[in-house]
Amino acid sequence: LYPEWYIIDAIILLWVTVLSIKKGFKKPSISLVFSILFLIILILVNIYVFGFNKLVIQNLMMYLMPLTLFVYMLHLKRVYTTLELFNLIRKITTIFNIYFFLNTILIIVQIYTNSFMMQRFLSYNSAPFDHMDGLIGMNGVNILNFVWIATILLNLNLYFREPKFKRALLLLIQVLLMLTL
Repeated sequence: LYPEWYIIDAIILLWVTVLSIKKGFKKPSISLVFSILFLIILILVNIYVFGFNKLVIQNLMMYLMPLTLFVYMLHLKRVYTTLELFNLIRKITTIFNIYFFLNTILIIVQIYTNSFMMQRFLSYNSAPFDHMDGLIGMNGVNILNFVWIATILLNLNLYFREPKFKRALLLLIQVLLMLTL
């Protein structure tokens, strides 16, 4: 389904760009400029060493999603107040925490059954371990790791803003579950 996501990412990037043009661009930070230049240099070196082929195009297209997320976050920071963004982060963290525990239960069931919610994926990749990722789907363990890291970072963000024992306990339980699974 990657081509469909590329279209969605391109539309979001275009939309945020149009909104930014209407509001006017701010002067980019020196670190942002160097980061973009470094990325461009890496891409050009890889093209020089390995040549320009279909794989290069596919890899460049895969940069669209992280780029879209980054540009959209900059847009949100520009449009909304810090308090509004903090409230959004709090709600997103709640959703990630619920998803974490629901997914953890499903993963435990998948570990014990070796087939729960994985049957149709096993015909494409017969290694059940690659599909033990709860609700994420086929070969989604790497995405599961990203979601778990994001969950921990969101909880840490809230903990450092408002240190509470409940949040620390939640973090400890989540890290222990992650390490166990």
